Amino acid sequence: MAPLRVAVIGAGPSGLIAARMLASRPQDFDFEVYERGHNIGGTWVYTERTGLTEDGFPVHSSIYKNLITNLPTDVMEFPDFPFPSDSKKFIHWKEVQDYIFAYADHFNLRKHVQLNTDVTSVKRITPNPVSSGDAHQSPNRPQWSVRTTALQGEGSEEKVFDAVLVCSGHFSVPQYPDIPGQESFSGVQLHSHDYRHPEPYASKYSDGSTCRLHYIMKDLYPHDPK
Repeated sequence: MAPLRVAVIGAGPSGLIAARMLASRPQDFDFEVYERGHNIGGTWVYTERTGLTEDGFPVHSSIYKNLITNLPTDVMEFPDFPFPSDSKKFIHWKEVQDYIFAYADHFNLRKHVQLNTDVTSVKRITPNPVSSGDAHQSPNRPQWSVRTTALQGEGSEEKVFDAVLVCSGHFSVPQYPDIPGQESFSGVQLHSHDYRHPEPYASKYSDGSTCRLHYIMKDLYPHDPK
């Protein structure tokens, strides 16, 4: 049988792992990876920008300048690609980014990734459903129409795939709590997704109960004059 055509949406850690597995079986899979950003790495691609990107999309990354991981490297690392032996247990975001880049380079994954490419629609085009256990063998296996737009002015295109892996992450869209009285608060209201530097918020009050807030408070503390 011909290899399954697979579309992978997103070139962060999940998308790159998917690409690694698909690339290891070229006789079974023919695939493409679509990434809307300008680089691989997903949420680990730091940017000073908040709000919208230069292309008008919401900024994906929630990384702030001084972020240190709250998981040890031996938990974060990919099974077949360890962190450098001299790495500390908890590391700066730049070391994670470098690790992801090294992973992609080691397994030659960048050639499969189309950067600056937005997936605008995914539609199932198979009329009759097929049992999931037989889908990969059936001549009527599910197929998907994937439309993409190149953000560098090269237009749109539509391709048909046998499978689609959605690896776009779930840390890019901030959720705002409904706090009584917040509409009348005259101070700065900032979601942690848009936090980058501690200096503008010295002596400011922070509210919340998440693990992320705990680490941001630690980042703010040295800049509190009190």
